[in-house]
Amino acid sequence: MKKIIILLIITSGFVLAGCAHTEEATLPTDGKKEVNLDKAAPLSKTQDGIEVVVENILRQDNKTIIELTLNNHQYDLSEMDIKKFSSFNSSKPTDYAVKSLGMGGHHVEAEIVFDGELFGDLVIGLNENLEFSFIIL
Repeated sequence: MKKIIILLIITSGFVLAGCAHTEEATLPTDGKKEVNLDKAAPLSKTQDGIEVVVENILRQDNKTIIELTLNNHQYDLSEMDIKKFSSFNSSKPTDYAVKSLGMGGHHVEAEIVFDGELFGDLVIGLNENLEFSFIIL
C-alpha cells in the first residue's frame, strides 16, 4: 500500500512539472519577433463578467501587434471604442481591427497595433471605467 501511495505522489509530481512548462519567445526565419504565449495559460483578466485574453504578441516593422480575445454574455463588445481607451506604456494604438465576431458581439477576436517594439504596461480599455492591465515582457 505504501508503494502505491509513493508511486502516485511521484507520478503526480511529473504531471505537475509538465504542466508548468511555458513556451519561449521564438525568432522566425523571416525576422519577425513573435512571443508565443503558453496556450495552456494565456494572459487573461476578468472583471464585470468580461474576459480579455492576450493570445499573442507580434513585434515587426517597428510595430507591436497584440492579438486579443474578448468574451462575455452581456455586452456587444464590437461596439466598444477599444482603440480610444487602450494604451501601451502610455502610447495610444495606431490601429484596432476586429478579426472575428460571434454571437452578437459577445465573443470577439481582434488585433490592436502600437508604434514601436514595446514592452511593459499594456492597458486594454473598453470604456472610461473598464480597463484590463497586463505586464508584457
